[in-house]
Amino acid sequence: LDCVASCPAGSGRSGDHCVPFCPGGADIVNGVCADVCPGGGTDCEDAKFKVCEGLQDMTETCQLDVLRDQDCDYLLGSIKVTKQTSIVNADPEELDVISKLRRIGGQVYVLQSSYSSLAFLRNVEVIDGRT
Repeated sequence: LDCVASCPAGSGRSGDHCVPFCPGGADIVNGVCADVCPGGGTDCEDAKFKVCEGLQDMTETCQLDVLRDQDCDYLLGSIKVTKQTSIVNADPEELDVISKLRRIGGQVYVLQSSYSSLAFLRNVEVIDGRT
């Protein structure tokens, strides 16, 4: 994944790729493929969360900067802190920007990391667990 703040106009992020059309009937919402509720919006149960634009899965350290620059608290994708991702090498202070999140639409993976604390997840209220 090349770290970019958003996909080019007319496309959306699906997983780690920018695509012209979203799979499974999803729509492009704020630059990300997302299911849209019948009355509009992407969170049918609770509209109190603000989606982080242009971010899907958090895997790269440069995505922390993208998150830092946004006023949001809902990551549609997953957080992956593993040996296969560069975010595993981030300083704990750098990861603290993740604490702004209150909802994670995907899953949280923390594998083979040297972090002694998951304090960066301290404000998460909901993990939907979507894959």
